[in-house]
This record gives sequence, structure tokens and C-alpha cells, in this order.
Amino acid sequence: MKGENSVNSSLFVCTRGLALVLLLLLPALYAQEKHSGGSSFIQIQGFAPEAISAQSLQSTYTRLWRLLAPQTQIDRSKLIVRFCSGGLCEEDEYRLPEWGGGGAIGTDLIVVYTDGQFALNLSSAQVTRHELSHIVLSRAYPDLAIPRWFHEGVAMTTAGQVRFGQQISLALAVFGNSLLPLDTIETVNTFSQQKAALAYSQSQVAVGFLIEEYGMDVLPAILTEASRAGNFWKGVDEVLAVNEGEFSRLIQKRISRRYRLIYLFANSYLLWVGIVVLFLIGYVINRIRTGRKRRMMESEEE
Repeated sequence: MKGENSVNSSLFVCTRGLALVLLLLLPALYAQEKHSGGSSFIQIQGFAPEAISAQSLQSTYTRLWRLLAPQTQIDRSKLIVRFCSGGLCEEDEYRLPEWGGGGAIGTDLIVVYTDGQFALNLSSAQVTRHELSHIVLSRAYPDLAIPRWFHEGVAMTTAGQVRFGQQISLALAVFGNSLLPLDTIETVNTFSQQKAALAYSQSQVAVGFLIEEYGMDVLPAILTEASRAGNFWKGVDEVLAVNEGEFSRLIQKRISRRYRLIYLFANSYLLWVGIVVLFLIGYVINRIRTGRKRRMMESEEE
């Protein structure tokens, strides 16, 4: 009996000691969980900007999924977000274009370069949100071949990537008759920096047109119908009643109409030329009117 009491006493002491240790460690464990984003399925590698955490990226990922694929269960598979400096990672086998600020590699890895000169002059946070959109689209619709222009347009729109320089590039393309057909954007990774910037801008306008005309819900509607039909453009036809050629022509017309005036006001050379031309026209008209009045007065005097 005495031995049993001794054992019980020892167990009590051990249990009490363990509870005390857990109480002491709990604040530290909580702090560590908070810092690492809790049980986030997103893991950060490298030196991320201060504003970016695994928890914030997971929240952004969840919002994007509910926006683009609200009818499907969220895929919380492991996702690595790797931040690299100097435009290179230690084992850079990704073959990303020199002007790119990062890229989505498959469906489980995002690479973000934290410095360098990139096509759209985006911050690391914007690039990361951009690439998260690519991951969401690829995971939510794994069997659907989504056109690159749609991928990039959605990614730029959801990341809030709207810059005045993009509008100028579109306006210049309108007057230079060099707008890109949407299907050629499929090979954007092989483009020069200037051409890539134009491709991204056109992609954003195309997706922006869909949202402005039909609302944000049109994006998952098209993707859902496209998944059922097994073809992206069949989904567009089902939802919007337009085929690929009609949609492409519609976007070309929209860009031409919207950015023609921007070019005139943005190009200072043409603006001054226009002012001089208007002045000369006004001067000539005034001279003609003055001559007519003088001849009429001379005729009346005679």
C-alpha cells in the first residue's frame, strides 16, 4: 500500500511538473505559431518583404479561390513561395524571362525576385499576389487549358496592377497598328520586355472588359462552363454567346476606341503639333474672313 501511494505521489508530481512546463511554453508556442502563419499550408523561403507573411498569403489565396472557383473545395496542398535576390535563386532552373519579376512553377512553387528591373515595375508584394492567382487557376481547373491572356489578365486585375505607362503602351500600339492578337500572347515568355508589357496590358483590358460588362461573377461562370465542355472558348460561347474570333475583334475595337484619345494627350510632340496646326488653321480662316469683309466694304464704297 505504501509502495502504491509512493507511485501515485510520483505520478502526481510528474503530471504537475509537465503541466507547469506546458504553461510556461504556451506563450512561446503561440507566438511562434502567430509569426509563422499558424498551420498555413504556404511556406516562405528566402527573405520575404516585411509586409508578407505565410498567414497573409494564405488569406489572399483563400480570397482568390472563393472569387475564381466558389463552387469548388479549396485546395490546401503545400505551396512554397521562394524569394530570391539578384534576379537569381541558388539553383535557378526555372528559365524565367529576364524581364519577369517572378513566376508560378507548376502548382506548388512560386518564385519571386526581390530586386531588378522588370517589365511592369511591380513590387514584390504585387508579383506574389499575381503569381498566387496563377496557382489558384491552375489548381481549381487542372484539366482546362486556360489561354495565357486570361491567366495574365486575371492575375493583373486581382493584384491591382494598373499603371499609366500601360495605357501609353496601348495607345502607341493603337496608332502604330501593332496590337497583338490574343492567341499570340500564349508565348509571352519569349517576348521582349516592351512587347511583353503590351501583351500584359492587352490581357488586362480583355479581362477588365468582361468584369465591367458582366460583373466579377462572369469569370467563374466562364471557367465552370469551359470545364464542363472541356474547352475554354466553348465556355465563353455558352456564357456570352460569342466565339473566339468575335471576342478578339470586340477587344481590339474596345482598345482602339478607349486609347486613341489618350495617345493624343500623352504624346507631347503631337499635342504641340496639334496646337500649331489649329493656330495656323485659325489664322488662315481669320485672314480669309478679313479679306472678304474688306472686299465687301470696297464694293459698297464703289
